[in-house]
Amino acid sequence: MALSNNVSWGIIMFGTMLLIFYLVSIMDLHIEFIENIDKAMLNENIIKLTSLKISNLTADTGNDTISFKFNSTGTNKFWDFEKFDLFVIYNATIDDTETLVTDKMNFTDTGDVACCPPIGDWDISILNDTRDPKIVNEGETGYVRAGLSNNMSSGTLIVNFVTDNGVTTHSFYKPNQYPIADAGDDYTEGATENLCTHSLDGSGSYDPEGDSLTYLWNDISGNVLSITDDTAETTSFVGNCFPDEVVFELTVSDSIPKTKTDTVTITLS
Repeated sequence: MALSNNVSWGIIMFGTMLLIFYLVSIMDLHIEFIENIDKAMLNENIIKLTSLKISNLTADTGNDTISFKFNSTGTNKFWDFEKFDLFVIYNATIDDTETLVTDKMNFTDTGDVACCPPIGDWDISILNDTRDPKIVNEGETGYVRAGLSNNMSSGTLIVNFVTDNGVTTHSFYKPNQYPIADAGDDYTEGATENLCTHSLDGSGSYDPEGDSLTYLWNDISGNVLSITDDTAETTSFVGNCFPDEVVFELTVSDSIPKTKTDTVTITLS
C-alpha cells in the first residue's frame, strides 16, 4: 500500500513539474512575442518620425566631388553617420569608354569644412548647428560632400542616402556640361590682304545644353594693331602688314558660367 501511494505521489509530482515547465515555456514565448511586437512598433514609429529631404545637389562634369544638403523634417535626431549609406550613381569615361559607375561611399569625419573628403569617402558639416553639437536636429541642415572614384562625364547623377534606421531618400541631378570652344582652323594668308585685316571665327563653339554663350578674344602672340569686336562670335583684327604669326585665344562661357578656351594661329606671309 505504501509503495502504491509513493508511486501515485511520484506521478502527480512529475505531472506537476511538466505542467510548470510548460507554463514557463508559454510565458517565455509570450514575453518574446510581446518584445517583438514592441520592437516592431518602435521601428515603425522611428520610420514614421524620420523624414529627410535632399536639396542643392551640385556636381560638375570633369570633377570628382559632389555636394548636397539634407534637412531633418521629422522629429528624429541624426548623429550615427557611420551607419548611414551613401550611394552615388553617375557616368564616367574610363579607358575611353562611357561607363555607368556606382560608388558606395564610406563616412569619414574630416573636421575640415574648407576641403574635400578623400576618394570613396563622404563627410558632413552641420549648418546652423545651434542645439546639439554634431547632431542634425529637426530644422537643421547637414552639408554633405563626397569624393568620387572617377571624374563625372555627361548624364544624370543619382544619389541614394540611407539613414541608420533604413529610411531612404534620393535625388537626381544632371550636371551642367562645359561649353565647347572652337576658335576655328589655323590658316595662312598674305599679310597685306584686305588692307591687313584678317578674320576670326568662333561660330563652331556651342553649349551641350543649348545655353547661349559669351565670347572673348585675346591676342596672345604676334603684332595686333586692333580688333574690331573682342566679344563677338566672329570678328577681325588688323595686323602690322608685315609677315608674322599671330595667335588668338577664344574664351567661351555659358550661363553658369562655365568656361572653355581654344586657340587659333594665323600665319601672315
